[in-house]
Amino acid sequence: MKIFITATGNDLNSQYDERFGRANAFMVVESDTMQIEKYMENENLNAGHGVGILTAQIAIESGADIIIANRIGPKAMSVIKGTGKKIYQAEGSTIKEVIENYKNSKLKEITS
Repeated sequence: MKIFITATGNDLNSQYDERFGRANAFMVVESDTMQIEKYMENENLNAGHGVGILTAQIAIESGADIIIANRIGPKAMSVIKGTGKKIYQAEGSTIKEVIENYKNSKLKEITS
């Protein structure tokens, strides 16, 4: 399962970023192997309006199966939900811990 997650750094021991559109960076992690498949710095970090929608598009185009994040705005949520991808509420402090919580069915799906 490929997971798109917001990040503050570039490894699995980095903190996940609670922001979505203004996160420092994004990762796509293969949950079975815990390998980072993609690491992307957020080029839209200092953009004006609409960064949530831009980030939603990055998440969709990343090839991830699911998205783990916090604080997703309604417009970005609508864009993601339109693709059928599931979004889960992050729980944990590091990327690794959040993904392990997902694998152990400890994360809540965000439905609205």
